[in-house]
Amino acid sequence: MIASILRDVLLGLACAGIAYQLAGAWLVRGALTGASTGDSHTSVTLLKPLHGAEPRLAANLGGYLQQRYRGPVEIVFGLQSSDDPAHAAVAACRAATPGARLALVCDARRHGSNAKISNIVNMMAEAHNDILVVSDSDMAVTPDYLSRVVTALE
Repeated sequence: MIASILRDVLLGLACAGIAYQLAGAWLVRGALTGASTGDSHTSVTLLKPLHGAEPRLAANLGGYLQQRYRGPVEIVFGLQSSDDPAHAAVAACRAATPGARLALVCDARRHGSNAKISNIVNMMAEAHNDILVVSDSDMAVTPDYLSRVVTALE
């Protein structure tokens, strides 16, 4: 009789453990696949610190201009010098999307020893939205990138 009760308790615990693992896997799957309602209207500022004409720079920046996001989006590009070769890629973005909210900050001031962080600090004066997303210039994104990021943050 005790063996029967012990067997039933252990079987119940095993079933509870399996259910817990399945629920966890389902939640992780949703997070990794970017399961999003797409209902967010939170305003977003993309901060893009730039330096030099990296390979595929114009194409990578263009991906940020093709976002399918329902809320307001602005992109702030940051350069430490107007002579930087990345300036041409920003000009191409502006020409390709005249209605987009794009800002360019050229500011050589240094804030500490890290040039990229200095660039971001200089760009902050032009960031006007609720959520800030900082990404490197060598990142290529899909059109649902912002929706997925904002959903994860919410």
